[in-house]
Amino acid sequence: MLALAGPKPRSKTVKAGRKASNCSANVRDGIARIVQANPTAVGWHGTPALPNVPEIAIWPPAVPVDRYTPLMKPQRRRKEPSWRTEVRHLKRVNQQARLALFIGAGISHGCGLPGWDPLVQTLAVAAYQGGKASVRDAMTNFNTVVQGRILKTRLKDRFNKAVADAIYASPYEISPALNAIVSAGARQICTYNFDDLIEEALGIQGIPFQSLMPGNALNADFTGTTVFHPHGFLTASMSADECANTQIVLSEEDYHGLYANPYSWANLIQLSLLLSHTCLFVGASLTDPSIRRLLDTCVALPIGHLHYAILLTPVAGLDGDARRQLRISSWRATRNSVLSGCNRFGSTISMRLKRFSDA
Repeated sequence: MLALAGPKPRSKTVKAGRKASNCSANVRDGIARIVQANPTAVGWHGTPALPNVPEIAIWPPAVPVDRYTPLMKPQRRRKEPSWRTEVRHLKRVNQQARLALFIGAGISHGCGLPGWDPLVQTLAVAAYQGGKASVRDAMTNFNTVVQGRILKTRLKDRFNKAVADAIYASPYEISPALNAIVSAGARQICTYNFDDLIEEALGIQGIPFQSLMPGNALNADFTGTTVFHPHGFLTASMSADECANTQIVLSEEDYHGLYANPYSWANLIQLSLLLSHTCLFVGASLTDPSIRRLLDTCVALPIGHLHYAILLTPVAGLDGDARRQLRISSWRATRNSVLSGCNRFGSTISMRLKRFSDA
């Protein structure tokens, strides 16, 4: 036999709530009658009342009987994204002149200059002309550093000039990311690029600067922006002799020279910035063995401040350009943490840098 569904019994909680509400209504009605009978009596905490009217404490204040006002649960405070905290920290250290920017090839490439692989390919064409296409194809089996060694041996004194010609062969323009870098207000900029685009952008904005390359004296009293070129500096206006007399780090033996001489100008400048400043790497893949060696040196030292990097990283589940996502990473010792993500590289760099600009 099927049981017919009847009305559900009222719960004890509902009944108790309605009874309490009716009691409160009766109390309020009684208070209202007393106040009407004694207009001069005030019935709130601690206020004097007439002798025949007792002091009345009402909490909560009277509300309409037909309105149910449950207790409000305290709302949880939304946790702020960690990258906002890091940006505030970067802005603070920038205002204190304790921020140094480390610039990689991605910034110059965003202005139209060739990246490392196209640069090496152009040098290979200059070194092996004519029917040497097979040699150029065979060089692709080696990494960029080893290819640089082969090309430097082939070109000899013409190597640096060939590098300068390959860098400035294509038209370029100052990108929004580079404009954001020079206008961020950082007094110390260390670039691993050979070009002079940072100096050009500083000149356009009227910011005083000095450029230093290996062997140059450091003027600590200079109040403008100092641009360090630890891997060398080649301008478009340099002659062949000037290029030949300039030291650049591109081939395998050049990196070996940095390893063999820990007190070289390039190593000391980079370590000095890493130990005394909070550093932000922009446009750098952080795969350069020299940079990684210096970062490992800092990890082994008892320093408390963080360094940061804006990196392009693949994103799982996406294809094509969508896999190139921008993130900010910070690390202390061996810990890494992803702080932010965006899809558009150049525009997001300029946006992030503007957030902690001291302007």
